[in-house]
Amino acid sequence: MVVLEVLFIFGFIIAFHEFGHFIVARMLGMKVDYFSIGFGPVIFGFKYRGTEFLLSAIPAGGYVKPAGPNFREDLKADDPDNGNYLVSRPPWQKFLVYVAGPLFNLLLAIVLVAGMTYCFGIPTEPTTTIESVAVGSPAEKAGLKGGDRIIAVEGRGTDSWEKVVSSIQESSGETLRVEIERRGEPLMAIVNPTVVSNKRMIGIMPVFKTEDVGLFDSVLAGVRGTWAMSKMQLSGLVGLITGKFSPKDMSGPIGIMQATGKAAESGWKELISFVIMINVCLGVLNLLPVPVLDGGWIMLAGIEMLLGRPLSKNVQAWLLGIGTILMLSLMFFASYIDILRLMGK
Repeated sequence: MVVLEVLFIFGFIIAFHEFGHFIVARMLGMKVDYFSIGFGPVIFGFKYRGTEFLLSAIPAGGYVKPAGPNFREDLKADDPDNGNYLVSRPPWQKFLVYVAGPLFNLLLAIVLVAGMTYCFGIPTEPTTTIESVAVGSPAEKAGLKGGDRIIAVEGRGTDSWEKVVSSIQESSGETLRVEIERRGEPLMAIVNPTVVSNKRMIGIMPVFKTEDVGLFDSVLAGVRGTWAMSKMQLSGLVGLITGKFSPKDMSGPIGIMQATGKAAESGWKELISFVIMINVCLGVLNLLPVPVLDGGWIMLAGIEMLLGRPLSKNVQAWLLGIGTILMLSLMFFASYIDILRLMGK
């Protein structure tokens, strides 16, 4: 059941991303041959208004295939549909089609944050009750769960979240004694904190007290929240490149699937929060100027606007090859980290 939930969640996120590319292309009068969720052999499909909508066997992404030749091929002079092809359009239209997918993911994140805010209010003050526990974190390994209320850390009473944080930061031992209350029953957990940027962390988020707000403030919170998460995502990427963060903190396809399954089991609020995070991650990553990602095609459209002509086919093919090797290497490395994590190494 959890596997089906995970596949549905990723299918929905991918479909929304690809729908961004598709709807903008159609609005600009371009023909689209294929709209596929997944890759490889087709499980199911139908044709509507000239586009084949497909569900494919390998759930590792999706694609929208505009009609007409690709960048390696030439337009045929006698083809009456030349004007309806992406490759024949001005670069600003290509730019809009390419950027639409990532922006749709960020838009979905804004809508979900706004919806959660409108339904449950704006967080105002953290409590000592745990809202969520990060996957693979010291807290999860020690058995802490969402809903646990932290009573004391290393014998120090914690009647506020600030005291929880300060007690963790000021501790010096390799382990922490964390006293909690779970369903009215006192329990003790032994946690091995990790150090990130000289700060001791155990991987928990608190439940917040909330304040009800109207629709406008909810939308504003959605924009601000998505912007803040986007900056955090970029900061994390920069940290990985500069060595500030360890590559061991990365998650590949296996880790993401696992995290999605755990979020689905934790409840629908946690699941929606995770979907928001994945949408922000997908939106930000796809805007990076790496050939093979949307950001790479956005970069090429920008260069075409500046030069007044596209780069040569050979240069585009060379850039695409480099981008493909880079992304495959990153995916395999992240998957290797996932496997080591599964093996407890």
